[in-house]
Amino acid sequence: MLFRSNYLKYVPSFHALRDRAPSHISLCRHSNSISLSEVLVHLKSRAQGVRDVSRETLYQIVGEMGPKYIEYVAREMEGMLNRGFMLHVFGYTLHGLLVHILPTAVAGDLDHCLGLLLDIFMADAVGQTASQKEINKIAAKSKETKSVGHSFHAFEILASLCSSAALPTLLYPVITMLVCSSPLVFF
Repeated sequence: MLFRSNYLKYVPSFHALRDRAPSHISLCRHSNSISLSEVLVHLKSRAQGVRDVSRETLYQIVGEMGPKYIEYVAREMEGMLNRGFMLHVFGYTLHGLLVHILPTAVAGDLDHCLGLLLDIFMADAVGQTASQKEINKIAAKSKETKSVGHSFHAFEILASLCSSAALPTLLYPVITMLVCSSPLVFF
């Protein structure tokens, strides 16, 4: 596949990027340069192969840069993948990023962005995105929409990576759902 070979030449060693501020993230190799946005924009493609290559590139980038950049990547993805089938791609890709960093991450690494990640996965698990997965025509179109349990697995990953100080943040969405969904009983 021509796209794969041309695109993967931009996947160099990313050690030099670790010290840069998130607003200056770019992938450099010799005179070729590609920005994180250019990697993420390919996740919008209708072609499954293009999304897969972009996703693998993103996994390598975040794997090299570390968990502290998950928030930045999640915010960039949230801005780009914000409607239609792209919402499914967003949740699926973000889950993949968490799975990819899990072996090297330690408790507390994602505390700084736990609220953001919980909001994203709550919307994917019980929001409009989840209801779209129940529609057979939409669910049969791509592997991102066929995947149903990734949001709940992401909650497990987040629970394993949060520190004890972040437990209230982790439990807040669950408590909110329980309070809103159960009738109030007064004794």
